[in-house]
Amino acid sequence: MYPHASKRVKALIRAGADVGLHYDVKKTLIVRLPVGTEGPINVLIVYANGNVDTSYVWWQSEQLGSEALLRLQRDMAAAIPDAVVTSAAKMPAVGMPHRRPLTIQHVLDHADAWLEADA
Repeated sequence: MYPHASKRVKALIRAGADVGLHYDVKKTLIVRLPVGTEGPINVLIVYANGNVDTSYVWWQSEQLGSEALLRLQRDMAAAIPDAVVTSAAKMPAVGMPHRRPLTIQHVLDHADAWLEADA
């Protein structure tokens, strides 16, 4: 579906090591980054179909505060052209206009910018 995505994901993991990126592979690829003084939090969940979910950061809202998490998502959206932060009340996420999902292609094409967003 996304040409050379696996090679590019491996390169992202190597590049992200400098800013504390961690990952885990289960049914999904879970990408974690340190935010603030907290340890790594789930910033990206990548599904087998290539869609990416950024709403899992909200599981850390008690530890980090909603303002910090919203700032992280806004920074990530600003780093990916046309991306927006959804207006979901409890768990906003980075997505694309017209309710299209964020994809691994969007993330990989702009990895340098969003990795720096709040590292």
